[in-house]
Amino acid sequence: MSHHAIQFLIFVLFGLTSLCTGYTARRRRWLHEDRSRQIHFPTIVWVWSTALLLSLWRIPPRAENLWLLAIQPVLMATTAYGMIPLARLIGCTRDQTGIMAIAAGMSNNGFALGAYLCYTLVKPADEALAYGLAFVSIMNASMVLLIYPLARHYGQPPKRDQSVASLVFHSYIDPRAAPMYAAVTGVVLAVMGAPFPEAIARWHLIDILFYLGAFGGYFGIGLRLRLGDSIGYLKHHCLLAVMKFAAAPAIVASVLWLISRTPWPLGTTAIQVAHIESATPTGIITVMLANLFHLDTRLASVAWVWNTLFFIAVPLPIIFWIMG
Repeated sequence: MSHHAIQFLIFVLFGLTSLCTGYTARRRRWLHEDRSRQIHFPTIVWVWSTALLLSLWRIPPRAENLWLLAIQPVLMATTAYGMIPLARLIGCTRDQTGIMAIAAGMSNNGFALGAYLCYTLVKPADEALAYGLAFVSIMNASMVLLIYPLARHYGQPPKRDQSVASLVFHSYIDPRAAPMYAAVTGVVLAVMGAPFPEAIARWHLIDILFYLGAFGGYFGIGLRLRLGDSIGYLKHHCLLAVMKFAAAPAIVASVLWLISRTPWPLGTTAIQVAHIESATPTGIITVMLANLFHLDTRLASVAWVWNTLFFIAVPLPIIFWIMG
């Protein structure tokens, strides 16, 4: 087993342990499940934002990355907003519709899954990792504009005089928009050529942030997780699987085909990364947003669990077979 594979296995086991610890804490009544919201807020606003800034700061600006600025938002918008009428069709309640839309639009394409797969399967590895991190960075920045208004709309009773513009504006000034501003800061530092502090790499600060972020995310989900809820959401799981593992890859393949017809086509590495990232399951950010915006956290938790398990059982072996 390679060094990188061992590192990833350790990280996955740490996340699983954090999830089980949160689940046990609720079952044994050490902590109330509402504490998960208090854990997820600083995780997103401080830990994830800092990791996002530092990761983008280290990515060298490239012309090809400009296409990622279009690919990721197009994928998020089409899957999230396309899910809304489908969720209503299967009888979702108001807050369940919000969860289904968020789960369709947000993906686990960061270091814990998508970016790591790109790092291990696509060559050159460092370039693949850079594109993978760019994907998750753009997703986190775009969610303030594309996903936060959805979460606000479905997470609380709508106000008759509150327009879409008002929803977007309040999303931008919300403290939970910190990842977007962190991403912009990281890009500015990279474009300006500001030297990356060697001490950050020497002290493995980014690795520490990844583990802190994983603990906050998974532990908080564990506090809300009720596996017994899964059976009642069978239709939801099937619909989400179709959207994430059939519709999303098809959308990205179409966008890549259009890009290939321009005078500035993407390189092979970027194309392979885009295909892998398009097939990743919904991310833990879905559960965290459900917590922060007072949506159906039970559906969000089991949707994340079963969507990830389905990815491991079906799309992941296909990815290994194609890339192998």
